[in-house]
Amino acid sequence: MKRRLSLGIAIIGATKVLILDEPTSGLDPEARRGIWDVLQELRQKKTILLTTHYIEEADVLTIIYYTYYHFDHFHFHLTHFFAHHWDDHNAQHVLAHKLLKDRTNTTGAFHWFRRSADKGHPQSAYNLAAGHLSGHRTDVKKGEVRKLLKYAAKNGVLEAKTLLRELCREKPNYCDL
Repeated sequence: MKRRLSLGIAIIGATKVLILDEPTSGLDPEARRGIWDVLQELRQKKTILLTTHYIEEADVLTIIYYTYYHFDHFHFHLTHFFAHHWDDHNAQHVLAHKLLKDRTNTTGAFHWFRRSADKGHPQSAYNLAAGHLSGHRTDVKKGEVRKLLKYAAKNGVLEAKTLLRELCREKPNYCDL
């Protein structure tokens, strides 16, 4: 009971960092699980620093740490493998988004959007057209923007329908191609 009370008092404080010394020590398995559930919720809002002597808890913390700091890097390489070696259009689309989001290689991003769009990925077709219209360097040819947007719109990409409508209203020459 003391352990739960001290944890409750620590949580009530409006600190950004929560330091806990063996918060689950001496608790039964059900109470330990309850404490971990609370800590899982808190980790979204606070930095939690804790010690433990339970190897299972240390293992979980290690996995959480590894995943948080290294998974994104692993995910990038795995996606690149599938995009390049298996020529998978979904992986190509995800890889393009990753490159675009990180702003590490926008030219590479549009290369992967192109490969994915050429394999029939409607969202990639939209992204390729939208990127071209936004001024990014792409290999989109004259008259291809409308085709890409029409394909994406026909295959359920709502943003493509909206962009196509706006484009035809503002620049009718795009719709005459």
